[in-house]
Amino acid sequence: MGSSTCMADCLEVACCLSKEDSSMPGNALIVVIKELLRRDWQVQIRYIGRVSDTLADRLTSMGRGQPLGETTSDVPPIQVMEMLQHDPQHSDAVD
Repeated sequence: MGSSTCMADCLEVACCLSKEDSSMPGNALIVVIKELLRRDWQVQIRYIGRVSDTLADRLTSMGRGQPLGETTSDVPPIQVMEMLQHDPQHSDAVD
């Protein structure tokens, strides 16, 4: 059995997914996610505020207005590289 941590930047969604009952009845996405959570694996739901996760916030901002679909790249976007270079925890990974 595998395990994973799911991080959400929306406190309401993180709470909803952590509870057995749903405070968002009828929300199709919540229903599908909860079905995945009931599979034979361990998942921990954690709330991470946008202020604490500036990289995720930057990636979200970059994706706004883009067409839906998957985008791949051989190198990280320059905005991401700049953030990583200024992050003492990850700066050695981008040299």
